[in-house]
Amino acid sequence: MIGLRAVRPEDADAVRALVARGILAAYAPFSPEVRRLAARDGTAALVGADVAFAGAWIAVEQGAEAVPLGVVWTSGNLLRELFVDPPAQGRGLGRLLLSVGEREIAARGHARARLDVAAPNARARAFYAAHGWRDSGEAPPGRWDFAMIGMVKALIPADRRDPA
Repeated sequence: MIGLRAVRPEDADAVRALVARGILAAYAPFSPEVRRLAARDGTAALVGADVAFAGAWIAVEQGAEAVPLGVVWTSGNLLRELFVDPPAQGRGLGRLLLSVGEREIAARGHARARLDVAAPNARARAFYAAHGWRDSGEAPPGRWDFAMIGMVKALIPADRRDPA
């Protein structure tokens, strides 16, 4: 059984490692820069050592040692990160974490959520589109050697939801 909980300070290293594996799996097929950095410095170099993921949520296997299987991290109306560990993919964790992230953003009173996705990552773009996200027409600057695409989704703020 899968459980969700907020990231704790002691989870930071495990979450950074999870995100690094996710970056490598998602971006290495089309990013020479990601492949080069990982080969030169290891996957830990793909995520800053100072990133603590404050306010993020992780999916963990209930009853097991709290090894994160996936993470979602939001800030304001931005879905900053959503990664599922490659061996844990295909179990519905991405969908679960996405819904948690969307609820977090709506609870802050935002009517619209936004995210940036790698343009060459057709799988991620299709995942978000299947869950109601659409291309915003914006091309945010990227951190890597590939283009990013902005996506948006209309949300119902928490104070306007039907309590039933």
